[in-house]
Amino acid sequence: MNAAWGGISEMKEISICISEGHKTTANILKRKAFTVSMAEVGQVVACDYVGIVSGNKVTDKFARAGFHATRSEFVDAPLIDELSVAPHQVLGLRKKIREIQ
Repeated sequence: MNAAWGGISEMKEISICISEGHKTTANILKRKAFTVSMAEVGQVVACDYVGIVSGNKVTDKFARAGFHATRSEFVDAPLIDELSVAPHQVLGLRKKIREIQ
């Protein structure tokens, strides 16, 4: 999922705002973890696609975007292979979810 509402909330902490209806929300609640990747210009179309299309309706949207996943070695969530910048690798963001409201 492409979360449009998010940001840095503390030194090594980010916040995201997503609604209950997203498949990603259900996955985060189940796993108590998620990863963050940053796209470059060449991935804008694929990232836009996963942000617009619902995983509840299109079960293979990840593959349709041309993405492949590898399980993170730090949390129980996937990393997108095609998105080379993952802040947890760069900044050491390896904590699990602190709070869900």
